[in-house]
Amino acid sequence: DIAASLNDRGRARRIEGSYEEAIADQRSAQTMLERVFGGRDHPNVARVLDDLADSLQAAGSPTEAETLREPSQAMRARLKSQ
Repeated sequence: DIAASLNDRGRARRIEGSYEEAIADQRSAQTMLERVFGGRDHPNVARVLDDLADSLQAAGSPTEAETLREPSQAMRARLKSQ
């Protein structure tokens, strides 16, 4: 799907060191998935949040990265308990 492709491209761009492009792709993927799932927990949303957090961390924004890791971890915990 498009969101997964954007996230994958973002991961590749992060590896290349193109952090701004990576973040833009992953934010687009996040927006798409949040619209599709309407705020409901889903593994794909958690994955994009984790990957976006990794890109933000690599770009030198650890505080912003942490604000995404916390909801992602909480989402994963809720999904495991279902």
